[in-house]
Amino acid sequence: MIYLCVGLGHVREHQSDRRQGVVSKSGMDGGALILYRLKKNVENNASESYNVRPVWNQDNLHDGVFAICPHSAGLLFSAGSTLYLYQLYPENGRLAEVTKKTLRFLITSIHVVGDRICITSQTESISFYKFNEDARRLEFLKSDTVARSVHHALVLSSRIAIGLCQSGQVIALHDDPDIIIKTKIGSMRTRYILQHDEDKLAAHVLPWTMDVLTDDQRISSTSEAAKPIIGCTVAGGVVTISRVSEVLYTLLLALQERILAYKPTSPLLGSTRDFQAWYIHRTGGHKNAIHGDIIAMYRRLSLPEQEKIVCFQQKAMIDIIEATYSFLQLCLPSPCTDSEQPEEMKSDYELLACLQDKNGSLPARDIARFFRLVVDSLERYC
Repeated sequence: MIYLCVGLGHVREHQSDRRQGVVSKSGMDGGALILYRLKKNVENNASESYNVRPVWNQDNLHDGVFAICPHSAGLLFSAGSTLYLYQLYPENGRLAEVTKKTLRFLITSIHVVGDRICITSQTESISFYKFNEDARRLEFLKSDTVARSVHHALVLSSRIAIGLCQSGQVIALHDDPDIIIKTKIGSMRTRYILQHDEDKLAAHVLPWTMDVLTDDQRISSTSEAAKPIIGCTVAGGVVTISRVSEVLYTLLLALQERILAYKPTSPLLGSTRDFQAWYIHRTGGHKNAIHGDIIAMYRRLSLPEQEKIVCFQQKAMIDIIEATYSFLQLCLPSPCTDSEQPEEMKSDYELLACLQDKNGSLPARDIARFFRLVVDSLERYC
C-alpha cells in the first residue's frame, strides 16, 4: 500500500507581498498535513493507473509544514520550529502523535540515515537528533557551533552532512562519535602520568617545594610535589604550569626566541618586541616563563624550516649550540666505550661529539631532530 503525504501552509499575506508575488516561510497563520492513499486500479488496462484518496487530515497545526521525512518509528515532519513524530497505522490510514520537540528557529529540512535524524534550520544550521524508543522522545545529539541559515542538506552518512546556506555557502559537517554532551563525574589530570624513565625531561621537571632535601628524602619527578599546577583562564582556557630545571629552561628559551623572531612563526599581530613588552606583561608580568603554545609551533614546521630555525641567530639571542651542548652534557652518562652506549642514545652521543668540535660545521639536521624529540617529550606534560 502506497501513501502520499503533503504539507501545507496557510499564508498570512500582506499587501506588499500580494503585489510582488512573495510568499515567506515565516509568514504563516497555520498549516496542515494531509495523507493520501494511492490504490492501483484492478481493471485490466494497458497502462497502470492509480486512484488517489485522502484518508487523514491534520489541519490545526500552528505553522506551515515545510519538511517531511519517513522514519523507522513513523513519520517525521515540521510545523514551523516544531519537530513532530507521528506513527502510521496502515490498516486505517491514520496517524497518531508519538512525540514532538520544539526548536528555536524554523525547520527547513529533515533527513534520516539509520538512527540519526539530521535537521536543518534558519540560524541554527545543522543539528543531529535521535529517537529514544524507551523514553518515547526525540533527543538532541549535536549541532553546528556557527549560526547559519541552512535551507537544505545532503546527508552522505550518519556522520557527514553537506548543507547549503542561504548566503550561498556550502558547508560539510562531521558528527564525531565522541558525544561530549554526555558528561560524567571524573577527575581532570594531565598526560604527566604517561611519562616514563626514558623521557628526556623526566629528571628536569622539578618539585614545587623549595625545601632542601637529603638524598633519602629526594622527591622524584613522578611524585605529587612535581605534578603541574592546573589553572583556568577568564576566557575559559585551561593551562598547566610545571617547574623545570635551569638547563632545560635555557634550552627551551633558545628555541622560543627563534620561533618568535622567525618570519613564518612570528606573532601575526604586532611584533616580537610587542610580545615581550605587552603579551607577557598583560597580567602583571612574569619572569623566566616558557610558553608551551609557542614551543608547540615547532612541530608544525617542515623539516627544512626546523633546520632554518635552529640556524637562526640574532644579537642578544641565547646561543642554541651552547644551550644544546650544556643540556646533553648534563643529561647523558659518560660510557667508557662506544659499546656501552645505549642504542636509543647513540644519536645524542654523536650530536654531543659534533658540538664539542668547535671547528666543525653546524649539525643543523641533528639539532633539529633533537629539538623534535624534546618538544615531543614536553607534550607529555601538557
